[in-house]
Amino acid sequence: MDNLAGDNGETGAMLDEMTYLTVDEAAQRLGVSTIRLRLWIREKRVEALLDNQGRWRVRLNVDPNTVAPVPLTGPTDAIDVLIDEIMELRLAVADTKRTAERLEILAARQQQVLDRALARAEAERAGRIAAERRATALADQVGRSLDLAEAAMARAADKRERAG
Repeated sequence: MDNLAGDNGETGAMLDEMTYLTVDEAAQRLGVSTIRLRLWIREKRVEALLDNQGRWRVRLNVDPNTVAPVPLTGPTDAIDVLIDEIMELRLAVADTKRTAERLEILAARQQQVLDRALARAEAERAGRIAAERRATALADQVGRSLDLAEAAMARAADKRERAG
């Protein structure tokens, strides 16, 4: 197969965006699976070129708003196309299930992290409340001690005045 790159490695001049499509885009246009389209590329039923990154680009000579005719060569091709589509759908469903399972695991992990963070925050809050209560109790005790000290000093001063 030819390469889309010119001698200088640029694809712009040789690559017509309307006629060269990715395998996914061409398969969708043709109404076939990517598996089937890749087989047709190997069998040279459709024209395809490799781009500079080694990806296939399929040339379709159709209006971009229409679906191209499927290049079927025998009666079993239609059955093969349908079987490929079923296989591709099964793979898509399996991928969707795996993605859903991964999302469920991720959601469970996030919930565990949130639960631990909430428990820590509640413990810190309870610790702060307890510390505030201890500080208040200590301040009350210091206040009473100061009151008693002032009263003792006042009594001592009274005794000195009476004695003196």
